[in-house]
Amino acid sequence: MQSVVILIGCFLDTLQISLFRYAGRFAAIFVFVKVLLFVVLLIALHFFEAEIPLSHAAFAMPVLIAMLLGQGLFKREGARLIGPELHKLTALCFLIVLSIDVPLAYLAFPEFEGLAGVMGVMIGFGLFFSFLGYWAIFIGFKIGFRLAEKEAARKLVS
Repeated sequence: MQSVVILIGCFLDTLQISLFRYAGRFAAIFVFVKVLLFVVLLIALHFFEAEIPLSHAAFAMPVLIAMLLGQGLFKREGARLIGPELHKLTALCFLIVLSIDVPLAYLAFPEFEGLAGVMGVMIGFGLFFSFLGYWAIFIGFKIGFRLAEKEAARKLVS
């Protein structure tokens, strides 16, 4: 585990912007929103006996969080991340999403014995949605940077 931290640290020590700070903010917001959605779902089930469809929220949440972080990063640092730095931050945020969502998915399917016949299909779907998730977070950051740049340009003009 220590070698992984050292390896990640080697890639990130030349930056002026702390990617770990923004990845930590991403993790905090992601966990907060996950817990909030869980509480809302519990309240709806318990008090109103209604199920809220939250299937698309799991995919949209990392994109929106990345967009908000992209805006905040641009406003705070006065610059946008490009190239490898943006990919590193996206990868860190994606690892955070995986580290939270994979154990929750494992808990949702406690008996894998009945799923052994379709395990290859499940792994394929998992890889496909992982690919989409990474690029969704990347695009979220790009949109956030672009929105913050437009807002800064509007302030300069007026």
